[in-house]
Amino acid sequence: MLEPDRHASDAGTPARPWRGALRRELVWILVLKFAALTLLWALFFRGPHQSLVNTQALAERLGLSAAVHPGAPREAPRD
Repeated sequence: MLEPDRHASDAGTPARPWRGALRRELVWILVLKFAALTLLWALFFRGPHQSLVNTQALAERLGLSAAVHPGAPREAPRD
């Protein structure tokens, strides 16, 4: 990483202490953002979000014929 504070103080210009505080604040913001995104993922996307589609019922609802495509997976019979 670049470390301009050390080189700036060697050249006779004053060091900038605000850079450390800014870096610390940015790290905290990024950590909080990552935690919030992880929480949102866990709440909305983690679990099983796959709905079973009954082709016969869907065809009846849409008024279509329930033709099964050769590559389509077959559904298990429901009890």
